[in-house]
Amino acid sequence: MLRTIRDVLGEKGKVGLLTYVALTEIASDHKSDTFKVSHSEIALRGRISAASVKRILPMFQKMGLLRIQPNYINGIQTVSTYTLVRGCPLAHSELPLAQTVKSK
Repeated sequence: MLRTIRDVLGEKGKVGLLTYVALTEIASDHKSDTFKVSHSEIALRGRISAASVKRILPMFQKMGLLRIQPNYINGIQTVSTYTLVRGCPLAHSELPLAQTVKSK
């Protein structure tokens, strides 16, 4: 899985790996693959910027690694709910599908 993230994200691979490891650690802390957390908390855990987290998370969603559910209170967006997806196709190195995720 980690090699696939690095390969698919190219130059953003390092940040992608740090983000993914941060997400897995947070999931472990919550003892669940589904959890609510802010971009800042993910960034702090991964020792990367919140802006990098915001760029990487949608890529993970397109890759099928992560589901993102935005949450709102009185119409104002709050922390999202994230679900790590186990057994996603990319875990089996389906790179042709994944290559469409690369960003510029």
